[in-house]
Amino acid sequence: MSDAIAFLNTGNGSRIPVSTAQPLPVALYEGAAGGITWGAPTAVAVTAGPASTTLIAANALRTAISIWNPIGNAQMSVDIAGGVAVLATGLPLLAGFSITLTGAECPVGAITFIGTAAQSLVYQQGT
Repeated sequence: MSDAIAFLNTGNGSRIPVSTAQPLPVALYEGAAGGITWGAPTAVAVTAGPASTTLIAANALRTAISIWNPIGNAQMSVDIAGGVAVLATGLPLLAGFSITLTGAECPVGAITFIGTAAQSLVYQQGT
């Protein structure tokens, strides 16, 4: 088969047809640890107080965070910037919902939340 279905852009304005004889270059990239290592304990529950509560302290090595609001809870609000969490303006997390942040979007600072007192948010972090 001689028809090229793809071209490799050489960066200088020319293109090379891709074929079996001239395949696309492939580079495998692995992060420093080869991926996310989810920390132990597996999950940590933090009970909300009557005001903004720290969910997790700052961790410069954090590369991933997963936060979930267990089924049966009221809505919680999360502040991934670690400020004073406010129910009306924080990141809303409804009962049974979760959020996972990885890579560049994963905060390394403290994370705070607010919700109904005596109910808990659960998190797990990775490095």
